[in-house]
Amino acid sequence: MTVTAVPQIYDGVTVTIDVQGTDAVQAVIDGFKLQGLSLDTTSSPPVSKVSYREYALSAGTITIDLTAILDQVGVAQDCTGLKVQKEHAINPEANSQIAIAAGASNGYSLGGTITIPGSAEGDCHVVFYLPEALADISASAKSLTITGTGSQTFSLGFDIG
Repeated sequence: MTVTAVPQIYDGVTVTIDVQGTDAVQAVIDGFKLQGLSLDTTSSPPVSKVSYREYALSAGTITIDLTAILDQVGVAQDCTGLKVQKEHAINPEANSQIAIAAGASNGYSLGGTITIPGSAEGDCHVVFYLPEALADISASAKSLTITGTGSQTFSLGFDIG
């Protein structure tokens, strides 16, 4: 399987996925484009799994399981044995800040808590490039907890390989 993500800032992300000899599937996610660093199965570091999604907090929190993270078309991907190589976040205008941290149970550390500020002036875009710096995702290191206020929505992307 070949996964290529070419993120770009402005109105969406286009990801082309070629699943073992089938025709390519193209997913366009509006509102989530980041330009610059393109990682794929041949890059260093290599990326073989990609997830770019909008999330909504429920009662101010949500937990993401990296061993079953959803891809762009909603299919769960098992990322066991891989590392998060890049994390992207977009916190929309007028949202309060959100924080991304290792989950309380089987937490996966991104190197500490990542705080994405809120802004009344426009969306806040943050990219963390973490090449080969983090632990492998495993049964004991797999969950991220995102906290904020109320029922905020925001976008998160992960390049995993």
